[in-house]
Amino acid sequence: MNVVSKIVLNLPYANALPKNFEPLYFPIAVYLSSIVGLFCIDLGPKSLYILNRGNHSLVSVSPDNPGSSVTLVADQGFHSAYDLVADASSGALYWVDGFNQKITQSNASDPLSQTASPFIVTTPVDLKLDQANQLLYWMDNAEKRIVRAKLDGSGAETVPTSELSNPSALELISALDLLFYADIGNHSIWSSSLSGANSKQLVKTDAEFPVRLLIDPVKGKLYWANDGEHLIERINFDGSDREIFYQGTEEEHPFGLFLDQENGLLYWTDYGTDQVMRAKVNSPAMPELVVDGLSDPIAVVVLDKPAFQPDISSDRENQEAKTPRIALYPNPASQLVIFTSLEQDQAIEWLKVFDLTGNQLYYQSVGADTHKLDIQTFPEGYYSYTTRVAGQLISGHFSIVH
Repeated sequence: MNVVSKIVLNLPYANALPKNFEPLYFPIAVYLSSIVGLFCIDLGPKSLYILNRGNHSLVSVSPDNPGSSVTLVADQGFHSAYDLVADASSGALYWVDGFNQKITQSNASDPLSQTASPFIVTTPVDLKLDQANQLLYWMDNAEKRIVRAKLDGSGAETVPTSELSNPSALELISALDLLFYADIGNHSIWSSSLSGANSKQLVKTDAEFPVRLLIDPVKGKLYWANDGEHLIERINFDGSDREIFYQGTEEEHPFGLFLDQENGLLYWTDYGTDQVMRAKVNSPAMPELVVDGLSDPIAVVVLDKPAFQPDISSDRENQEAKTPRIALYPNPASQLVIFTSLEQDQAIEWLKVFDLTGNQLYYQSVGADTHKLDIQTFPEGYYSYTTRVAGQLISGHFSIVH
């Protein structure tokens, strides 16, 4: 039995799929997300949390040490689970429960404490969080539509799209009011506004099997994984300059995609070889193995461990207090970046912003729980910040697009 068939025959909900669904390349939803996605919490050493569908487990590995050993995080509650996304503002994790055909949620600090989310779904095959607007989007394959709702499940509505045959993936960037979606039934990729207006077909009939989408908001690139043709492609947001980013072997089936903008790295999962790979976006011909020996890896979330440093210049006395935390949104942003202290009575004392070369571009004494940074005059690109809260230094990153 080949790898693709193995994945398909293990699907407990295959009988609920539309008759015209092409089972050989059923898009097992894989989403590589970062806790510093559209709503950003302080950065630190990173961990790749990998959802292994083969043994129903959640494991972690360090991306800084390719080939390092895998650590078991949890092995309960992940039966037939896939497509994991993280809400950095609350620490909530959302994933599709393929066995029960529902969206489940838990907290990143306690993945075993799970509750059924309030979203009414049929066969969701891809999830995306719009942190700026606090909305969850999902692609419902059985109902052939894109749905969005508030994080409490209220206000669910269909996003108008072109007619969908076998919808497989979606991606969005709220700062640019852009929504992308793919259909493996007619091998096409579309773009529109978040409301569904201004629909445009970017790839008409030869996208083949676009099972996952990913955007590079700074460079204006849209990537898609084509597991059936064993490759990853990319185009500009307007559909121009199409090119193959990575061509795999017959044994490889690239699926989930994640972009590490800070280091210029594209990560992808491969359920054909049971591994996670990565390559420089500027030199994809030199891919690197991150971890192998997995068991049908179908989702990866990049989580950042807290990176707090005592500020020796602070005259604040040591006292018992909650660990300072900072959230920022939206990310990417086009006009404003809003920084917020997540703990009560812990104001942001000051904020510094740096470009990629380390040049300080901004300094402001704050003295409040929230600070709004006007970025309209900042060039597009990737930026870092350092702030002091409750006598501790917190650092992170954000992207600007115009």
